[in-house]
Amino acid sequence: MYIAGLMPANFKRHFVINLYSAKDGKRTIPFHVSIRPDTGLMVRNSMRDGEWQDEELYLVGPFPFVLGTHFDLMLCHKPEVVSVAVNGQLAFEFKHRMDSSSIDTMEITGSQMITSIRYEFY
Repeated sequence: MYIAGLMPANFKRHFVINLYSAKDGKRTIPFHVSIRPDTGLMVRNSMRDGEWQDEELYLVGPFPFVLGTHFDLMLCHKPEVVSVAVNGQLAFEFKHRMDSSSIDTMEITGSQMITSIRYEFY
């Protein structure tokens, strides 16, 4: 998935992406990332039966989002991991903690401005 957007200079909240099965009613979220420019964190997690699991915080490089600038985020859902790159640089890989084959929904919330979303299946 390719998501292009803008992190406004007056960014107010986090920027969240969830991947889950709509049939489950959001009680199980195999992949969750909360992008937090105020703390320079990209917090990853999963939710099982309504309970959050352990957070992951490491990044391959520096925090890639700059307020007031555009971003290109690529999210690649693979059988073992979700790989996320921002502006052409790998940010992290999140190893699946549960079966991710039922993922059919992407939810994006927060103060960012999304300009484009593309999905490629291969």
